[in-house]
Amino acid sequence: MKKLNILLSLCLLLCVSAVHAQSSNDTTTAKTFLMLQQTGQFEKAHALLDTLATKTVSAAQLKKAWEEQLVARHGKFIAAHFTSQKEELGYNAVYEKCTFEKNVVDLRVVFSKSHKILGYVVAGITPVAGSGTAK
Repeated sequence: MKKLNILLSLCLLLCVSAVHAQSSNDTTTAKTFLMLQQTGQFEKAHALLDTLATKTVSAAQLKKAWEEQLVARHGKFIAAHFTSQKEELGYNAVYEKCTFEKNVVDLRVVFSKSHKILGYVVAGITPVAGSGTAK
């Protein structure tokens, strides 16, 4: 009986470790996705998308969204910092706090069950002190 309890405890520990490792991989992938876009590597960023997303969004559209919806509105990208992750409607969502010249933008990066990026959205905007107004 004692051996069975030890074996079950070990299995539980391994399962929890595997889930934690995959969640950690999602946070790394989210940061990589943002850094690739920041450095203009939109084809590589596009490769991190789930096949459902690649059917509807091209690398050129990723570039347009980054440049027109983020950089044009919030200024030059400075850094991204992991803030949290949680399960939402059965998907893992990673929240990154991205500092731009004018604003701090909270981005939610959503992952498929296969741990590929389904998409990302702006979840909040805070003006950087002394930058004027948020847009």
